[in-house]
Amino acid sequence: MRKTESSTIGWVDLAVIPLVAVLSVPALLWFGNQPWAVLGKDAPRYLFAGSELASGGGIDSLAGLSNYNGGHGPVLPALIGSLILVFGRDTEILVWAMRLTALLNPLLAYFLAKRLSGPPAGLLAAALLALFGFNVKSAFVINIDALLLTFTLLTLLALLAAIKGGTPALAFLSGLLLGASLLTKETALANIPLALLALLLLDWPLRAALWHYLGVILACLPWWLWRWSATGEVYLLDRLPPSLELPVSVAAVTLLALAIVAYASGRMTLFLAGGRRRRWAGWFLMVAWTISLSFLMLATTGPALAEASLEAMGLYLAGTLAPTAFVVPVLLATAGYAVWKSCQRDGPWRLLALALLFQVPVCLFVVVMGWDPRQFLVAQALLFCALASLVADAGVAAWRGRGHPARVAGAVVAVSLAILVVVASVRTVQAMMPEDPAGTLSRQHTVAPRASGMIDWTSRHVPEGELILVNPAQGNYLAYLDGGRHEWTFLKLDQETCVSKPNIQMECDPDEGAISRIPPEPVWVQTKGGCEVISLSVPNLLDQLKRTGSDYVMITGSSKFPGILGLPSLLQKSGAFEVVRAEGTRDAEGVVLLKGTGRASKPVPTLMTGKTAADLKGCGETKGRGYSNWLRSEFPDGVIEVTVSG
Repeated sequence: MRKTESSTIGWVDLAVIPLVAVLSVPALLWFGNQPWAVLGKDAPRYLFAGSELASGGGIDSLAGLSNYNGGHGPVLPALIGSLILVFGRDTEILVWAMRLTALLNPLLAYFLAKRLSGPPAGLLAAALLALFGFNVKSAFVINIDALLLTFTLLTLLALLAAIKGGTPALAFLSGLLLGASLLTKETALANIPLALLALLLLDWPLRAALWHYLGVILACLPWWLWRWSATGEVYLLDRLPPSLELPVSVAAVTLLALAIVAYASGRMTLFLAGGRRRRWAGWFLMVAWTISLSFLMLATTGPALAEASLEAMGLYLAGTLAPTAFVVPVLLATAGYAVWKSCQRDGPWRLLALALLFQVPVCLFVVVMGWDPRQFLVAQALLFCALASLVADAGVAAWRGRGHPARVAGAVVAVSLAILVVVASVRTVQAMMPEDPAGTLSRQHTVAPRASGMIDWTSRHVPEGELILVNPAQGNYLAYLDGGRHEWTFLKLDQETCVSKPNIQMECDPDEGAISRIPPEPVWVQTKGGCEVISLSVPNLLDQLKRTGSDYVMITGSSKFPGILGLPSLLQKSGAFEVVRAEGTRDAEGVVLLKGTGRASKPVPTLMTGKTAADLKGCGETKGRGYSNWLRSEFPDGVIEVTVSG
């Protein structure tokens, strides 16, 4: 047995815990010193999904079950729900708890890099991830990618242990962990063939691979069945465009049926007995999966793929990999080293190289979408493990290499990379350290105080069980704070934007935002990208109150809906509503609660921002009819323009 593959816990393994703790201090101080932008991010959706689990409510979101948790699985909400049961609905404590949970990742990176090249490589990998991980300086206070990385690293470690030890329990555990990663975020699908490739390329027993996939099925099956019974949709499959769902389903069922027949007839055993056939099948599967997954992921990008340009993607990558003059050569050297080591039939290296290769379709997808770099976190962590092993192996070659040239080459590589890492680490720590660390430690984050104030008031003055219509800006966050005391549903606008999202299937009319479709009696109009509009009319609002049996409407402020907090005063002037509570109407994140009066509404002017008026004036349809004439015809009760700063 090689020393680097030892599974015993030694003093170096224990040393990684204080190392990670010390190296995480600058990042935690930086995080504590930043203003937290909870609203407008993914956090409210995750918090509400966790709240539903904690309060015993149905696994449902304001946007509907098919869009539950942004299209992701239930693992992150389950973790948040568990934390809510322990700490309550104090958002600051929950955010810190999730942040501290992510510190498990450097520890897991240590054990993975240790399997590759020994404890020194593990310590360096842990340090790199603790200082340079894409989640370290992320503005996303609740990061699903950090949890995905946790389960990915656990899956790889369990799979390596199962391949080495050969026990069914470890193989089954690795499958359960892979299933958990699939139920965290759908991009974990990339790792599905790893066990099959271990069977073909690493001589893993067939029975162990079957135990692994049994674990995956048992982990995912309850959610798949529940999701299908509730919505008629199949998790993961529903991420694809409708035109691809049937072909992919047929292909998957066909391959599964062939595999079952081959196993039952004994042909699979005969096939696997030939070492050369196994290798060729493994290489073919590796290439076919990478190409197929790339195609499927790009197929979900929608208009983004057609709009993407090489120039825009190049700028995005340059910003992500800055400083490119240093990062790109190191990246290429690390990837090349991983390929070289995997070609030497080194089991851990081959598995790492395969996992890295299967991250290529995911990274390609993120680049095309231009999303936050935190979604590269899994690929980055695997590369850090490979880089740390490269530095450690180069140091060993410099110390004990065979021949003078090998020692010189090892010394050059080890010293060069070590200098780069040290310099980058010093700069990163200096950039993250606040001027007043003690003040940062004592700082309290008041998250969305207007929303908290409103929920405190409604808990005392709005009867329990009442249904409240709320516009989407802060709806999920308010429902999370409410904790199930009231029913919540999103207010439907007359015109809403039709935006394609890869992780959520949306059925809407692309022409819904046309100017010609502005409804009669509009009370609020806003342009979204040139001549596309969103709007709300009083008749629509009253109709929703009647259909839902609700008496309450909550209007919430957001940077996405500038000027919307002027809407409650107009609704009150219509006579159909009265303002019963307002929290920060001059604040961008203000919240206003209105109650229906039961009286007929009177005509009121239409609210819009100065920018919206300017956008409408430049549209072809309004120019063709003459802007002034069009304005009087479309808004006969007048227009109120509001100026929004910032």
